[in-house]
Amino acid sequence: MPDRVIRDELLESDRWQDLPSDTDRLAYVGLRIRSDDFGNMEAGPRRLFKFLHKFTQIKTEEAAAIILQHLTDADMIRFYKAGDPEREFIHLPRGRPTNSYLVRKCPPSPWCDPDAKLGKHVRSVRNQGLAKNLPVTSQERNKDVPQGVGVGVGEKLASAKKPRQRKQPATTIPEDFEVTDEMYEWAKKQGLAEEDVMPETEKMSDHHRSKGNRFSDWDATWRNWIRNAVKFAKTNL
Repeated sequence: MPDRVIRDELLESDRWQDLPSDTDRLAYVGLRIRSDDFGNMEAGPRRLFKFLHKFTQIKTEEAAAIILQHLTDADMIRFYKAGDPEREFIHLPRGRPTNSYLVRKCPPSPWCDPDAKLGKHVRSVRNQGLAKNLPVTSQERNKDVPQGVGVGVGEKLASAKKPRQRKQPATTIPEDFEVTDEMYEWAKKQGLAEEDVMPETEKMSDHHRSKGNRFSDWDATWRNWIRNAVKFAKTNL
């Protein structure tokens, strides 16, 4: 795979600048460099901790989980599952493929371009038994995700750059943040017991309030927290 180049667009990205710490920003750069041409890489709490520990001040799996939560809340990484047996991966959105050929190392995420053509002149692909002969995802591509902020590789493809969409202003968590009946039902469908919904919500509120974190969509932040609470509860069984 060619050497990756960090474009200066990343340094001007509001999402990247609004991350809570330099460790968050460095972790994102590392994940972007490690991901394949489609912005995908294999995940798993222990695997990601070992990777981030190599070049950041992250010393524990719990600290790594907090960093990943920050990146998830900012919609800079997205988790998905694929394969048989099922394995966990992450997708980094808004990465513009700028090389003349594409190499897939991981199964396609729901946000990958289903029409993307792999390169014809690549002699070998280190697929590690993950991406070989896998069908393209049947899920519809999310066309609302803007493309083009992040890291490029090699030559640029001839494609028009889409204008950046103005995002909602980021705020601290509202004092009157409320979990609606619909949110309760959604949390239970994710596998969280009803009696754990409010304790997890209070943990989320205390965490982000103590850090002074600011996000534009607190309902989405809450959903990501619940997903991770369910995921980490399963890993600790």
